[in-house]
Amino acid sequence: MKESRTPFASMLRVVPPAEVIIKCSMLYHYTTPDALIGIIKNSCLWATSVFYLNDAHELIHGIEIARRQLERLRASSSAQNEKSRVDWLLGDIRNVGTARSKAAFVCSFSPERDLLSQWRAYCRGGGFSIGFPSDQLAQAVAAQGFSLNECIYNESDQERLIGETIETVVMPWIGSAPLPLNDDGERFKVSGRFTWELVRAASRLKNASFSEEREFRVVSQPERGYEAEKLHFRSRGGLVIPYTTIELPNSSDFWREVRIVVGPTPHPEESKASVYDLVRRYRGHAVGIELTRTPFREW
Repeated sequence: MKESRTPFASMLRVVPPAEVIIKCSMLYHYTTPDALIGIIKNSCLWATSVFYLNDAHELIHGIEIARRQLERLRASSSAQNEKSRVDWLLGDIRNVGTARSKAAFVCSFSPERDLLSQWRAYCRGGGFSIGFPSDQLAQAVAAQGFSLNECIYNESDQERLIGETIETVVMPWIGSAPLPLNDDGERFKVSGRFTWELVRAASRLKNASFSEEREFRVVSQPERGYEAEKLHFRSRGGLVIPYTTIELPNSSDFWREVRIVVGPTPHPEESKASVYDLVRRYRGHAVGIELTRTPFREW
């Protein structure tokens, strides 16, 4: 079986996944006034189902990359057993990338604290960017079954990430000894894990035209347990949107490092003053607050 696996691995130039290193000290989340109140009052963030994001089509792009790679894997194999297993997976992932499949939950950040494109995308009519120390944020989300990773904009790097997922999850099963035809247990186990890992990996892919945002995403891990009390719903554009909560550290050491930028607004000083009072009320002390350098426009 080894002969059929080697060409695929070398074709993808698969390398072991590196340890995540976040080089920026602060990560900023762009949000509305109502959402900012909730973040500060409850010390938590919302992570939305990836199938309901504005750019969910990029998730489909990742699924298509996986489909093409599996089809190349099938073509490179001379063993019917391996071809059959790839066919099974191709069938099993048919609905991956739709709202019918298992969702990953994501929350977006940027190291850019004052970016016009972000104000336009998330803060029309007024908003804020709230910055968190990246190392403490990464530790907090990891303890709750999430990972914090930089999004990938380069196409070759996107191919490699999906290839690593296939190499890690799928290849050991593809090349293993044949199973009885009526023994589907292992197939469903592999398919379930592959679906989870594929959605999680595809959630990090972004179109190159958005690269100035340098987006980071908190993404739920496949192993994250289901907690009904943390699954919530909100409405937007006629849809019911599922989301879950991520608790932020409650410590003063964490919140003293938080920074807030008041976005474009016709009332900047009033907005700055009210946010100062909001943080003092619910966090017990002041945080750094500044005004955007972007002039207000009626977008």
